[in-house]
Amino acid sequence: MNDLEKQFEYANEKVKLSASEKAFHRAELLSLMREHPKAVPSPYVRFLVPAVRYAFVVVLMLSLGGGGIVLAAEDSLPGETLYGIKLNVSEPVLLALTDEEERADFQTRLVDRRLSEIARASREDGDENLAPASESLAKNIEAVQAAVARYQDKKDALRTAAQLESVLTAHGKVLDEVSATSPEIADDIDPIEKVLEDEAAESSVLTDAAEDAIEQSADSDFSADLAQIREEIADELANLPGTGAEDAFAAVEDIARVIAEADEERAAGDASAALLLYTDAHQLATELRIALEADEDLGATE
Repeated sequence: MNDLEKQFEYANEKVKLSASEKAFHRAELLSLMREHPKAVPSPYVRFLVPAVRYAFVVVLMLSLGGGGIVLAAEDSLPGETLYGIKLNVSEPVLLALTDEEERADFQTRLVDRRLSEIARASREDGDENLAPASESLAKNIEAVQAAVARYQDKKDALRTAAQLESVLTAHGKVLDEVSATSPEIADDIDPIEKVLEDEAAESSVLTDAAEDAIEQSADSDFSADLAQIREEIADELANLPGTGAEDAFAAVEDIARVIAEADEERAAGDASAALLLYTDAHQLATELRIALEADEDLGATE
């Protein structure tokens, strides 16, 4: 047994889940399986496919209560032993199990996660262990932008591009604040900030192009899309952390005003205008969530 295996074995012994935590994760897995059933011609043949084999191992470990390593890896940061499990096992498995039309959303969430990890890890270790996270970040940004370029549906293109732009913009502000409050690591963060600035600008171009396509379109049958994005905004606002700060209340009020404007356009029958306003509100809600999460994790935002 090598040192890495010993570390895994030690971590698995030390990380234990309560009965309620095991029940929760089993329920989540079962829910995912019911919502996204996959045809499996032969379990013996499929087991030879690496992604499916990893998925089988992860699900089996969680179901039997021995998934301490996998679950512990979810909270690991760059430079920690279990971080490679997250990047090379857990996330690829989840991506493989995600329906193709939902993969860009999943990868946008990974961009969000990577940038949160980079901000936290940079405060602790500088740039010493950020290379794997930075490489993963670049790949996920590229994948999302490529998906936007491929989309035939302009509504999907707008939604995905706008969300990526919001995530990059918000985390850029977080890293600016980290640099300001911890000048000793500013040089380590500067290259990542430059990447975010460039990628946010590119995503903004994609967002603007999608908005133009929506405005120029004769198609106004957006009723299902309006309901979906309205629900997503509500979920984002319902899950905001620590909204007791005055500036957070002000931001929520601003978002509520944009939503009200969108509701008015929707009631008046201008679905295109409503969709663009809801998208603006969704972007503001995403940026607020990221700022508040950073404030809790780092104390880095004002």
